[in-house]
Amino acid sequence: MKALRPKWVRSQMDINVVRQELATGLGIPISSLIWANQNGTRPKDTHATLYQMSVNEDTRPEDIITTKGQDDEIHINYVNSLEVQVYDKEYNNAIKRLRNMVNHLNTPPALANMATSGFVFIDSSSIVDLVAILDGSSFESRASVTLRFRTKDVTPYKQEFVESATIKNI
Repeated sequence: MKALRPKWVRSQMDINVVRQELATGLGIPISSLIWANQNGTRPKDTHATLYQMSVNEDTRPEDIITTKGQDDEIHINYVNSLEVQVYDKEYNNAIKRLRNMVNHLNTPPALANMATSGFVFIDSSSIVDLVAILDGSSFESRASVTLRFRTKDVTPYKQEFVESATIKNI
């Protein structure tokens, strides 16, 4: 199954660093943290899905003059909302995994690691219990949480200046 990446993931940002931190906090291998809504069979073991809910502009664009002469950059901060949903066979374990993950994301090493990859962890929503009955007789522990990350897009452009103008008919 080919791993799909959301369109908002830019080259200067490394979502795999964030995925690794999420997997570490959940206590699962990174291969068990998959993008939601993919074609393929569902993993049988404990796993989690990652779903991009929204990308919202956080601040208005700012022109930043660089030292490259007349080249400018537009810096725009975005807030990316990602939902993590955990599927676990052990009763009520999904909630524990998500709580451990959120606690892990708030540790200084995890925050620094994600920040160097272009993602700043802002906050998380309440953890929601989504326990489901599978075959009419057994339960599967499920839970979800929404995480918000700040990212920055940088768009280079060349500022054009009018150096002289000719005024006619005066």
